[in-house]
Amino acid sequence: MLLADGTLMSPAKLRERVAEVVGGEGWHPATSLEDVTGPVTDLVAQLTALGLAFSDDLAVRMDRPGQFAALAALRAHALRPRKYVSSA
Repeated sequence: MLLADGTLMSPAKLRERVAEVVGGEGWHPATSLEDVTGPVTDLVAQLTALGLAFSDDLAVRMDRPGQFAALAALRAHALRPRKYVSSA
């Protein structure tokens, strides 16, 4: 989501932003840069291997096909049927 608009971001800034989102939204009680470094690095490596992103030591950016894939995934997530948990 953070890269879906094609923004060029440093790997360090990307990790920082992911930690802010994960911690700020309460997805994980104690989120630090160390907690997100491995998963973010793995994701960027996978996106790069699939030709969906460009990355090196200085920058990460979604390529056009990566942007389309990210937006399609966000749209599918937003439009999927909701599952509610009831106490009854």
